[in-house]
Amino acid sequence: MFDEPRRQLGACVVLLAQDGELTNALYHALSREVPNVHAILEDRIGRVELLRGRARRFGWRVAAGQAAFTVGIVPVLRLTSRARIAEIHQAADLKKDALGNPIRVPSVNHEQVIEWLDKLAPVVIVIFGTRILSRKTLSAIKVPVLNLHAGITPLYRGVHGAYWALVEGRPDLVGSTVHFVDEGIDTGRVVSQAKFDISHDDNFATYPHLHFAAGLPLLLDAVHSLMDNDPLKPATAVTADHPSILRSHPTVASYISARFRLGVS
Repeated sequence: MFDEPRRQLGACVVLLAQDGELTNALYHALSREVPNVHAILEDRIGRVELLRGRARRFGWRVAAGQAAFTVGIVPVLRLTSRARIAEIHQAADLKKDALGNPIRVPSVNHEQVIEWLDKLAPVVIVIFGTRILSRKTLSAIKVPVLNLHAGITPLYRGVHGAYWALVEGRPDLVGSTVHFVDEGIDTGRVVSQAKFDISHDDNFATYPHLHFAAGLPLLLDAVHSLMDNDPLKPATAVTADHPSILRSHPTVASYISARFRLGVS
């Protein structure tokens, strides 16, 4: 799958991500542990393009409901959860200062990315919140690619793992996963997993931050091991009598229903 990396003078880690405070926190956390870290940030997908993509997959009714949830409910949850989010960040000792001079690209699958990777010659690549890496891009990468995933894979693939686990009455399956990246969506070999508890102060807006705080130490450990040429042993993924499903965003209607019927906010 990839050539075994070897720690050497000037060896670097590349972070492929999108703009955001958790991206900043991940970059600074890596920089505290690794002398040479480069960030390559892709442009976000436009709202119209995103809506069309969801409509092709789910139909326009569901896509519109998801868009309404993202635009109408999520900002309110974020606003009312600022204190709780700050508490999570403080407990995890996250530094969120803006990145000084990241490399900007249209997409992680743009040819510029491979050109930059050839120049930087990283020993490990970390992806966080990007588009799915295409087969062409993956085939051109010869080093390990790690992902910090918000959910327990392979059970909760896609997005919002904690939320969907709670909706399905499985608080025992709330957690984060570090895994290698392959051609599937969150289907790569599991490196490590960590579960965490949800408090009464948490909701849809705080879950991503809890996922990040739980998974960050695992990711840093994995990066260290790979840079030291220590092959990561296959981890035993969390298993349950539960199907592996690719999750997406809730709609306004499904969120309100779960909040009042199940108490999941």
